[in-house]
Amino acid sequence: KAFVGTWSGSMMEHMWVYIGQLDGEGRLVLDSEGPDVETGASRRYQDIYGFEGSDTRTIMSQVLQDDGTWNVFMRGRYRRVG
Repeated sequence: KAFVGTWSGSMMEHMWVYIGQLDGEGRLVLDSEGPDVETGASRRYQDIYGFEGSDTRTIMSQVLQDDGTWNVFMRGRYRRVG
């Protein structure tokens, strides 16, 4: 009962492995570990996908900071038209 996937981008050597589940609000929360963009040290990351009806999706990406708080570094909203 988990969602599992991978992603790798041409701009980096790291392969991201995602493991996630649906939360109580129906969002898909994917957890991963990868390099910090500034130091290269390993960090925990999350991508959270929201589903707003049949035509709209949201995504929020965040990284876990040393103090235990999440820092959101990207938000997006996708809408089907037509």
